[in-house]
Amino acid sequence: MPMSTRRTIALTISALLLIGAACAVVGVLSELLLWPRPLANAGQLLYRAVFWFTLPGRLVIGRSFPAGSKGLPMGPLIVSAFATPPLLFAVLAGVQRAFAYLRRQRTRKRASGLARRDFLGQGAAGLLIVSGGALGGYTTFVEPGRLRVVHYDVPITRLPPELDGFRIVHLSDTHHGPYITLPYLEGAVARANALEADLAVLTGDYVHRTPRSIPDGIGIFRKLETRLGTVAVTGNHEFWEGIDTCRAAFAETPVHLIDNARVFLTRDGITQSPEARALCMGGVGDLWEDEVRFDKATADAPESMPRLVLAHNPDTAEHVPPRLRVDLMLCGHTHGGQVCFPRIGTPSVPSRYGSKYAGGLCQGPQCRVLVSRGVGMAILPVRFRVRPEIGLITLRRTQQAIARDMPCRVIAAPDPRAEESA
Repeated sequence: MPMSTRRTIALTISALLLIGAACAVVGVLSELLLWPRPLANAGQLLYRAVFWFTLPGRLVIGRSFPAGSKGLPMGPLIVSAFATPPLLFAVLAGVQRAFAYLRRQRTRKRASGLARRDFLGQGAAGLLIVSGGALGGYTTFVEPGRLRVVHYDVPITRLPPELDGFRIVHLSDTHHGPYITLPYLEGAVARANALEADLAVLTGDYVHRTPRSIPDGIGIFRKLETRLGTVAVTGNHEFWEGIDTCRAAFAETPVHLIDNARVFLTRDGITQSPEARALCMGGVGDLWEDEVRFDKATADAPESMPRLVLAHNPDTAEHVPPRLRVDLMLCGHTHGGQVCFPRIGTPSVPSRYGSKYAGGLCQGPQCRVLVSRGVGMAILPVRFRVRPEIGLITLRRTQQAIARDMPCRVIAAPDPRAEESA
């Protein structure tokens, strides 16, 4: 074998090993949340790129990184990081040889018309590649950071006059972990605080992929500032990463955790005893991992008292007992599907009911459901035409009974960066 060939092979192998090592280091630092704080956002963007780059290696070794994995899959991560560069190199080499063969074939019987068609075909292929790269970059690096505020006006039958105009800020699915950094969440919390709401509600999935995300992923809510405070329920990811640790983390914050429990809201505060002019704020456990107890979520609430219920999974609305009064259920979980194609819609929603509860205001069998499209991401680090969002809900008093098909209003936010939700 000629010396130049051996040198080329050695350089190629060295380059592939260096690329694999770099991908492995980025993956480990991101999965273990080890990036220094000043580098957290840059590390997150690097990890999103590494995720897509190493995806072929993960598929080949038969292991992806499922959301909710109970341990850190460091082995598959490192193997895929080193396996992907040679795999892609082999594929690209094969493609190059195929194109070289076709080029030789065309050269033998080239005609002027054929040459022009070849030029147009190559131009179209190049445009397609550039467009695909631009779209991938936008969905991975740009849209996931375009947090918006969506405002809702929600009529509530016989809401106490003191609570007419009561404002609730809704955050869900913050998913602190490899995809979502603490600085990004601090920005989201600051954005929520700027809305000057009366109450904040949280509807689950605050951590992602690793128990190391629990202290900061839940502790961040100490910084929420509303007039009355914050209430929350847990989601499936809290169970997957360690529910006892998550509940202990909540106990160190001022947040009221109301899984299968309730509190009562008045204009002046949160109380444990029903009052004449109050609203019942209940919460139920996660549909996948916990008990769902509507009896505990509405305990001691008179039938005449309005009731809002927090539930992580919107499919919970299908389990509301008949004739139980629930004026509005607030949920998360689906992230709006994270991807919504024009005309096609959302290809995948983690719900047994398709796109019914993908996001926004929905109608369940017994009550209205408001589903947040979430602040963070899970499974894949991508959003397309489904921007992350914070909800601002204004309760409006109405004397008439709310018909099942009576629409709530979705109004444009005064914040110029926000936009109306469809």
